Amino acid sequence: MNSERLSWSRTGDTLRLTDEHGESALLKSAGPALPLEGTRWSLIAVTTDETQRGDYSAATMTIVNGQLEANDLCNDIGAIVTVTDTTVTFSDVQRTAQPCANQATRSVAAAVDSVLSGTANYLVFNNSEVELYDAASGTTLTYTARG
Repeated sequence: MNSERLSWSRTGDTLRLTDEHGESALLKSAGPALPLEGTRWSLIAVTTDETQRGDYSAATMTIVNGQLEANDLCNDIGAIVTVTDTTVTFSDVQRTAQPCANQATRSVAAAVDSVLSGTANYLVFNNSEVELYDAASGTTLTYTARG
């Protein structure tokens, strides 16, 4: 579509854009985003000064009825959670006291622990991923919905 003028029509969850030459593009809704609460999330990336991606799927987070159940790759975490439209606050945080297997898991666990210990901004995107950002540490955790 290389045009200055477009017309559009919508049918249900499909939007059709058509230019003056008759070329069309269809845009379809991917559906509603998953809610932060009630979804089981698996960690896929840790961003501090640089983004670290890896197999962090054992680091999970679930918030149900104001309670956090999580794992930071080394320890289980529990907390009381308060969720607003843009922030999530973790209070009365408790962790098991298991040592991490190695430095790599220790650094991921430290990042998870810093974000899941206070107030973080969050954003659900791509209908199935959530980012939690802790301004104090500059750390972002990216989770994907676990099926």
